[in-house]
Amino acid sequence: MQKNNAAYALLHATVKDYRFSFAEEEFYEQQPEERLRQQFGDDPLWGNK
Repeated sequence: MQKNNAAYALLHATVKDYRFSFAEEEFYEQQPEERLRQQFGDDPLWGNK
């Protein structure tokens, strides 16, 4: 039980300040290449050929 409590404390300390957001803007902030793909993916010069 002590190992479980120690593991919980470590996990809790790690994620307590982590931001969880499923907003589209947050996704693009964390994955900027996806924003470019969304903007220019259909462009004949920059998109998939």
